[in-house]
Amino acid sequence: MAFKMPNLFGAKPPVAPADEFDVPTTQVKMASAGETGYDPLASVSAMDQVRAAPPSAKMPGRLPIIGSMPVVKQFQVLGSLLALFLVFAAFMVFLENRQSTQSATATSVATEMQMLSQRLARGSAIAA
Repeated sequence: MAFKMPNLFGAKPPVAPADEFDVPTTQVKMASAGETGYDPLASVSAMDQVRAAPPSAKMPGRLPIIGSMPVVKQFQVLGSLLALFLVFAAFMVFLENRQSTQSATATSVATEMQMLSQRLARGSAIAA
């Protein structure tokens, strides 16, 4: 078994000729200053986008009723509405539970009455 190890004792690997060497290229932005759209070389940072946004960017609209109130008052109004809707939802769950219980009871009673009326009819037919 013979192993060939030319690099073990100082033999150097062959060097590629200079004409086969490629110079690395760099990417350059070629867009004009006023052009907007997708730029694959642009930064994706949200803060950079905010800084680069035009000053004519619109502020979001206000809510119809509470939009003119201070932020603390808006949170108070929205919090109280949330509490009111949660109480309303709990009341609706209570009513639904009560109605389904009454419906199940009525169905059970109707089934039992049907069975008892069939027993009465059968008992009166045998006695006659």
